[in-house]
Amino acid sequence: MKLCACAAAVLAAGTATATAQVQPPGQNDFGGFRNVLAVGQGETVSAAEFGATGMDGPPSFRSQLPLYNDLLYAEPKLAPADLDRFFKSAGFGVPPDEVESTVTPRPGVTIIRDRTYRVPHVYGTTRGDTLFGAGYASGEDRLFLMDVLRHTGRARLTELIGPGRGDATVKMDAAQLKVADYSEEELQRMIDVGAESAGAEGQVIKQDLLDYVDGINAYIREARTDPSKLPVEYTALNRMPEDWKPTDTVAVASLIGGIFGRGAAPRGSCRRP
Repeated sequence: MKLCACAAAVLAAGTATATAQVQPPGQNDFGGFRNVLAVGQGETVSAAEFGATGMDGPPSFRSQLPLYNDLLYAEPKLAPADLDRFFKSAGFGVPPDEVESTVTPRPGVTIIRDRTYRVPHVYGTTRGDTLFGAGYASGEDRLFLMDVLRHTGRARLTELIGPGRGDATVKMDAAQLKVADYSEEELQRMIDVGAESAGAEGQVIKQDLLDYVDGINAYIREARTDPSKLPVEYTALNRMPEDWKPTDTVAVASLIGGIFGRGAAPRGSCRRP
């Protein structure tokens, strides 16, 4: 989702090993990738961390901003040789001396973060393990934002955070209803019909979604009992995150489609002809 803004090194099933072995940096990444996020990788801030860092948050919230700011002024003279000045490496793997943390949310899954930007690199024994790890890392980095997006996609943001000043969220919910007032059944039908229409590949993608959702929910379960993993926003609202559903991902996709497509897909698109 992602939604979600998490970078994960997703290994092909044929290259994963039985123990989710972490491979050397650069292996299987076709010569490397580069990217930059204006606001940085982020990560969840707990109530205790918020008390220590305040509104600025940890360094990972802004560590990529200098790259992004300089990029704005590089055009129209930007050349291939300049790429490493304005983009960070997004290649697979982390050099051993650059590893900040390593976690194993379940057997067969390893998530490594680099020391400079705190980007998660996800390794799995199987394809399902890797998708699970990507979901878990998404929860680590963006859980409350993901919650906001799934509520907004369903025109229920007011339910999560209240009406806001001048009923701002009420108005936002009303506007969303005009373009994507999908029922839960319609959202589920988008998943089922989409998977069926794509044949064998569709079933693989559907299972990918289910594995990704399992990873998100694994983090949510931990956050409910571990204050260090619970985003401070839930503490402020006196709420706990609810389980993530596959249809939540569809609701977020509908919201994004509405933003970039100037209106969500027609309602009839979720039904059989």
